[in-house]
Amino acid sequence: MSYLNIICFFLLFAVFSIRPGYNLDFELIDPQTKIPYGWDIRGEQMPSKGYFFSIDSSTVQSGRYALLMTTDPAAKEKTDGICTYVIKGPFSGKYILLSGYLKTERVSPGGFAGLWVRVEGDHGMLAFDNMEKRQINGTNNWEAFTTRVPLSPDATRILIGGWIQGNGKAWIDNLGIKYGEE
Repeated sequence: MSYLNIICFFLLFAVFSIRPGYNLDFELIDPQTKIPYGWDIRGEQMPSKGYFFSIDSSTVQSGRYALLMTTDPAAKEKTDGICTYVIKGPFSGKYILLSGYLKTERVSPGGFAGLWVRVEGDHGMLAFDNMEKRQINGTNNWEAFTTRVPLSPDATRILIGGWIQGNGKAWIDNLGIKYGEE
């Protein structure tokens, strides 16, 4: 192996080691808190009342874990149930595409489950979609979904995750993001 090949190998290793990977498949779990690394399931980024979020190892699309969002039947007050993963900029591209798998169980009519993406800049929200218009409710087996929003040059962070409104359960698994040009 030449010195040039060795240098190229170490440069590639350094470049790919600098940017941490995202835990979008929920496989990396904090052993003490039982929360997937990088995920806010306690409502610190987006407050949620009346819902539980947990890791599920029995109902998965693939891998060892999926994220379960479920209604708290004892809750007197409910907001939307939102779990969040924050990605900080800088970003490139004209849009962000969020993909992933969703499974639902008895999500109430008028409620919905979905993936969501929100692009933020220094002065607030720049783009948003939570798939509410698709009205994914009832009981559905694992299905692949995507949602796409414009990506402004002013974007400083992107929030992604799962969303549930109403009663029922929803699982998300194997999320992915792609930045694109058009």
